[in-house]
Amino acid sequence: MEMSKSMNPSVNLYNQTVLNLLWDNKIKLVLFTTFTLVGYVNIPKLHKMQDDLRRKQLHKNQYLSLNEISERPDIFDKVIDVRSIEEYNKGHVTNSIHIDYKEVVSNQKNDFLKNHNINSKDTILLYCKTGRRASLVATHMIEKLNYNKKNIYITNASYKDLENIFHPTQKVQSS
Repeated sequence: MEMSKSMNPSVNLYNQTVLNLLWDNKIKLVLFTTFTLVGYVNIPKLHKMQDDLRRKQLHKNQYLSLNEISERPDIFDKVIDVRSIEEYNKGHVTNSIHIDYKEVVSNQKNDFLKNHNINSKDTILLYCKTGRRASLVATHMIEKLNYNKKNIYITNASYKDLENIFHPTQKVQSS
């Protein structure tokens, strides 16, 4: 009991010191908390921006952001969805051609794409969920199948966003 009485003034003094310290630095504390919350909220946006810049650096003018596509949606002769058939069936851009990226990358001849009425003179937009598969297909088409690099574009925009650009009056349904 005697020990708790002697500790009580020490704890009270400690608590008072902490409160005084917080009060004296309240502006710094509020600023620190605000910047931390703003940073935490914007981390996904910064990651997306970093990914977009990395893709733009890797693919130069081949990579198009959603804004760049919306500025000139009529330049594409073909829009190719390189996602899996399951993803395609859940939703896709109207009139897009579905070709699983594995089929293109594993095929060393141009016959496969010609069977889908895709030739090397077409201006093509490739899309998938993240842009990775579209990037693989674009690289394969350019390096192995001799497609013109200036005619192949990729994006990581979602099919819903692309649908709103290419067919703005239609409602996109998702499963």
